[in-house]
Amino acid sequence: MLKVWKPLEKLLMWANMWLFIITAHPHVSQDGTVYNMANIHGSNPSYNFVEFGPSSSGGFPKGRIVASIPIDNKFKRSYFHSFGITENYFIFAEISLIFDALKFLASNFTQTAISNAFKWNPNSTSKFHLVHRRTGNRSVFLAEPFFTFHHINAYEEEDHVVVDLCGSSDGRIMNMLTLKNIDPNVNEARPNIPAVKPRRYVLPINSESKKVDENLVSLKNTTASAIKNQKGEIFCYFEELFDVISELPRINYSLNGKSYRYFYSISSPEGTIDPNKVIKFDLQKKEVQTFSEEGKSVSEPVFVVRPNSVDEDDGVVLFSILDDEHPQKVSLVLLDGKSFKELGRADFDANGTVPNDFHGLFIAKKDQVHLY
Repeated sequence: MLKVWKPLEKLLMWANMWLFIITAHPHVSQDGTVYNMANIHGSNPSYNFVEFGPSSSGGFPKGRIVASIPIDNKFKRSYFHSFGITENYFIFAEISLIFDALKFLASNFTQTAISNAFKWNPNSTSKFHLVHRRTGNRSVFLAEPFFTFHHINAYEEEDHVVVDLCGSSDGRIMNMLTLKNIDPNVNEARPNIPAVKPRRYVLPINSESKKVDENLVSLKNTTASAIKNQKGEIFCYFEELFDVISELPRINYSLNGKSYRYFYSISSPEGTIDPNKVIKFDLQKKEVQTFSEEGKSVSEPVFVVRPNSVDEDDGVVLFSILDDEHPQKVSLVLLDGKSFKELGRADFDANGTVPNDFHGLFIAKKDQVHLY
């Protein structure tokens, strides 16, 4: 039986805060506290970390800004889709894909796509902003220009902050995601979509006394490096974790912000955004396990931990499958988190075409807090 949900009221989440462009990827604590990022426009623009505390009344809690990063240019700022968090830090990747606010505002008058307001700047320097969650103190680390939609996870280890994300050194993807470039029925040459692969950056903490031109990363389990130059700036170089195209990463969320071993993602053939595989990555053994079916497209894998489990990968992986030849057919697939073997599936015949989706969320019936 189809249920129709009706809104109870209209809620202005950002009332009295003047915040815009919230990310699609909040971080949720065990007590229900939600952290997210948003912009402030105007004469003193900034990137902002926002906290929504758990609500005792059942309504939506009031938000507050817990830390801010000034934006140098009033009309241009870095695009961001997600951010990192650890026990003590927020991590903001100020990438080299630039959003031009003036072009955005003019798009309604010029009748141009909003994507024209985004420009990849391969000659710029990307930055990591490491912001202490309690004091607001901020450290800045530099990197070669890169692009990312999704952080995988981040954690602290021996005076370092490890930042894992799905990244690319070519950020033109935003301007390539047009209908004619992704529709297989359009008889035009499709451009090669830049490959996005899992990579690791390591940000050294307390490096003021360290020597110039030496690698500041002392962790033994990574080839990522960080070099201090004569100006005192720290330049970070990434380690490619796997030579595998990877997007929409998910983890066992109980380890969000903590050291972890596994993550799950979709993968596409080189040069495309046609997701045809779900992959389990083992960061310790540097191994992958893959699920795919000929002629099928997959959605973001959602890891659901087994109650009272001990092992990190003890649970199930949920995702949907679409039939490329019969777009009204869709299945929900369950894989064992350890063996990555199929446990079962539910098949549906929809009344119309079912499009590919992006993100998924599992909510248990008795959950009071819905972890991401």
